[in-house]
Amino acid sequence: MRSFSFQTMRTRLAVIAGLSVFLVLAGSGVAAAVWTSAASVTGSVTAATTSLTVGGANALDTQYAFAGDASHSPTIVRTLVIKNTGTAPLGYTLSISGIAGNTLAGSVTLTLWTSTGTCPSTGAGAGAGATTGTLASPPALPSGALSAAPGASFTLCVSTALNTTIVGSQGLTVTPTFTITGTVGTSTWTASAPDATFTQTVYRMANPTSLTCSPGKSDKTVTLSWTAPVGYGSTGNVSYQVVDTAGTLIQAQPGGQTTVSIGSKDVNSTPGTLFVQAKEDLYGSTSPGVSITLGQQGNKIFCP
Repeated sequence: MRSFSFQTMRTRLAVIAGLSVFLVLAGSGVAAAVWTSAASVTGSVTAATTSLTVGGANALDTQYAFAGDASHSPTIVRTLVIKNTGTAPLGYTLSISGIAGNTLAGSVTLTLWTSTGTCPSTGAGAGAGATTGTLASPPALPSGALSAAPGASFTLCVSTALNTTIVGSQGLTVTPTFTITGTVGTSTWTASAPDATFTQTVYRMANPTSLTCSPGKSDKTVTLSWTAPVGYGSTGNVSYQVVDTAGTLIQAQPGGQTTVSIGSKDVNSTPGTLFVQAKEDLYGSTSPGVSITLGQQGNKIFCP
């Protein structure tokens, strides 16, 4: 009788392990994560053939924004349905890429928990056994999401929340990628779903528009004029300020006033570059500023 060693049997054995991750967007709100995925990835390791599909390619552009009178954005919850479509049990791990050196990543709290039903659309509180970290330092998967038998699936609730104020993180953005990896036992046979990518941004006040410059009453002054940011009227909850390249305040104008006189004494550099910023009076968010560079000759100042 011909004998076979365990290693020979293992070499000839074809193990097919599949991992499907379906990303399902649920709920709505002024702030949300953008879940984007569209790919099919195949690969092979040793004698194992792994395959996976990633569904849920619908994109939703959103940002953390003010909610009512709050300085923080609401908590956002999204749903991942993870299914083992192969014939071998899989153990799961989660990793996040695309966040190296990103300032916002450490300011977004990430919470994970499993659910037997649907996940809430906004922050109604995490379920039992939840794990918590940040996008920069992600938590481990909760105990109910660590493995799945062949054909089994489970729902993973993913919650994100800004842990700073809107003003403190205004204008920042982060685009991380979640990678869920399924491993067959202790072997090197794996299947990964690396295409769960989403973008989160933090609201920032828009710039004023149509900035113009005209000569002043003398050759030592000029007049800057502009219109209110889109969505704000002349008497909206917005004021304006003129700052230099160092951010030093030169002039401040209350809401409704969209002109300012600038003198040669206000320009402290050559060339004289200034920025006109809009500031939201209700929350304090300030726009990046529209720049203008003024000419100088002695104590005279003139428009570009």
